[in-house]
Amino acid sequence: WPRPLGMVQGVESDAFDHVFCLGYHTGASEIGMLNHTCNGAGFFDVRIDGQSVDELDIYSAVAAHFGAPVTLTSGDEAYCASVARRYPDCKTVAVKTATGRVTGQSVSPKVACKMIAAAVADVLSKPPPPRPVPVDGGVRLEIDFKWHHAAETLCYLDGFERVAAHTVGVDATDHLMVARILEFLSNYKLTPDL
Repeated sequence: WPRPLGMVQGVESDAFDHVFCLGYHTGASEIGMLNHTCNGAGFFDVRIDGQSVDELDIYSAVAAHFGAPVTLTSGDEAYCASVARRYPDCKTVAVKTATGRVTGQSVSPKVACKMIAAAVADVLSKPPPPRPVPVDGGVRLEIDFKWHHAAETLCYLDGFERVAAHTVGVDATDHLMVARILEFLSNYKLTPDL
């Protein structure tokens, strides 16, 4: 920490044919095991251009900026079903079932590794997909904070506007800026951990 590009830090360093996002989960506005978007303690919801997003949405857009496609992801059944609806070309591996937000039934780690390895082999046995086209132009980022204080004080900075008591909006130049803003807000501390 910190990582300006969050969960895909390093994707900018080479031309990758595939990005695999393992151990992911549904976003804050969805039901699923460990559902949150970037900062479960601080963010109630994160939206880009008016749509609630999860971490796959955020980081696949960052990877796309560098021409790298997300071709495989793993998580619980709710997450995989959500991904299948939104990203039909992305292979999913469901290794657990949520029974609550912080509880679930999982296959053993050994079985999960075998399931993921088989999916990776399947993805890599096919020709690489076309490189994604980055989104041109700016995007609107809105964050609903769990506490109004964060929304109030963030608006002391130019560019941020208070949309509602708990909500801040900012116009980002691109998805890289979105990732940097979310990383900053998730990691900024006034005092170091001792």
